[in-house]
Amino acid sequence: DNQADHHLAGVATITDSGRALGEVKPTTEKFKRAKQTGRTSITVAAVNHSMQIAAANVYGYTGGNGSAKQLKKTNTVVDATLEEFNCLEGKFKIFAGDLNADIDHINGCKELLRKGWVDVGAVAHLWGEEDCEHTCVTANSKKPTRRDFMLVSPELFPMIKSFKVVHDNDVPT
Repeated sequence: DNQADHHLAGVATITDSGRALGEVKPTTEKFKRAKQTGRTSITVAAVNHSMQIAAANVYGYTGGNGSAKQLKKTNTVVDATLEEFNCLEGKFKIFAGDLNADIDHINGCKELLRKGWVDVGAVAHLWGEEDCEHTCVTANSKKPTRRDFMLVSPELFPMIKSFKVVHDNDVPT
């Protein structure tokens, strides 16, 4: 983030070594501006010769639940990312990120859910895990929260074989 007064993690997408992975070059002006913040990316991974999965990744602005200004900035990045995402062909899509806010405060996520997308963490019981398990405990607030989300298109959802939130206390936040 070129406006932050300290270093931030940014976004990245990785895949196993057997998959081709390419970053989507911005075509919309909104996404070009959002991408310059370092808080969003869209990549496409080839699953096989006839199937690709597009993945959008967003890092929301800190304090989105407590600050209307921060939430507005996060919503702007999410909206720009989804506008670009909608320009891509294909039905197999993932929208993921550390949104730094509750999902019901993120307009673009609410719209995806209305369109039949699935919040995978909200249905983790399908893989024997806890629904809506916390994903974040910060130094400033020891109360666990859920700020990280993965939404998948309805066409991709049946292909998910497992899901788990991994708590790694060796990575401080």
